[in-house]
Amino acid sequence: MKIKLLFIPFLSLALLGSTCRKDIHKVIEVVNNSDNDVIYMRKFYSNSKCILNGPLIKTKDKYEDSRNFGWDGFLANGRIDTVYFVDPKKYNDPMKFYECDSIYIKNDIIKVVEITSEMMRSNGWKIIYE
Repeated sequence: MKIKLLFIPFLSLALLGSTCRKDIHKVIEVVNNSDNDVIYMRKFYSNSKCILNGPLIKTKDKYEDSRNFGWDGFLANGRIDTVYFVDPKKYNDPMKFYECDSIYIKNDIIKVVEITSEMMRSNGWKIIYE
C-alpha cells in the first residue's frame, strides 16, 4: 500500500513536467558572415553608468546568446533589446563602467540591431551580421 501511495506523487510530477512549455527559446544564434572578426555586445547598467560587454565572434563563426528563462519572456509585451556589433580594434574596457552617453566614443560601433520577439521569431531566432 505504501508503494502505491509513493507512486502517485511521482506520477503526478511526471505528468506535470510533460505539460511544461517546450517552445521557449533560450538561445539566439549570432552568426558572423562577414570577412572580419566582430564583437557582439549588449549594454549593462550599474549606478547610472553603462558598459558594453560581449564575446568576440571570429569571421564565419557563430555565438549562442542564451537566457536561462528564455528570450520569449524577456522580449514580451513589445520590449525591445539592443545589441551592438563593435570593431575589436576599438572597444571599451570591459571592466570599467562609464557615462552612458559616451557609448559611441568608447566603442567603434559598426552596427546596431534592435531585437523584438516578432523579429526573432521571423528570423528563426538568429541575428546574422554581414
